Amino acid sequence: MQVKVVESRAERSVFVNLPWSLYSNDSLWVPPLKASVRQVLDSGKHPFYQEGGAEVELFLAWEGDRPVGRIAAIVNHEFNRFHVSNEVHFGFFECIDSVQAARALFEAVENWTRKRGSEAVSGPFNPSTNYECGLLVDGFDRSPVVMMTYNPRYYPDLVEGADDALGVELRAAVATEPLAHGAVGTADGAEDRLGVGHAGDQMITRAPGGGE
Repeated sequence: MQVKVVESRAERSVFVNLPWSLYSNDSLWVPPLKASVRQVLDSGKHPFYQEGGAEVELFLAWEGDRPVGRIAAIVNHEFNRFHVSNEVHFGFFECIDSVQAARALFEAVENWTRKRGSEAVSGPFNPSTNYECGLLVDGFDRSPVVMMTYNPRYYPDLVEGADDALGVELRAAVATEPLAHGAVGTADGAEDRLGVGHAGDQMITRAPGGGE
């Protein structure tokens, strides 16, 4: 198992295309627009990275000549300034059902984090809270919707196997009847009062990753 930094245009295409092999037998998966993924990963052009707002490094896990996983290490300087923190985010995580592969990817991010003197790793953010974030841990019987993540059932075990811990729980709900404008308050209140079904839970993980 080898994890390498994405350097070439061809490797970037492998990074973008990897989910199509992982989800080929998943009828619920809705593929993203490849052009949109390429755009949000383009640190030279996308507004997220402009004026020193953020940095990104992409990694691919290889088993021989076969790509088996991917992950991005993201420094969101605006997030760190606002929260007075010094952390690195991971995102765009995809992997075969292999703890070894997942651990190798997270170790690459953690090593990158330590080299930058950062204090922790959290995620997934794709690439920030203004986009898709979190890891699906419940509600696998539904297709994903806009701005909600989707992943195989085994992903939570892979993340836990890489020594990440649950930090923040995100909840999603689906309305079973039309809702009036401004009717939804908290997720729990919506489910209880407005005929809203529980669509699934997601989590953001957090683990030490910086200096000792």
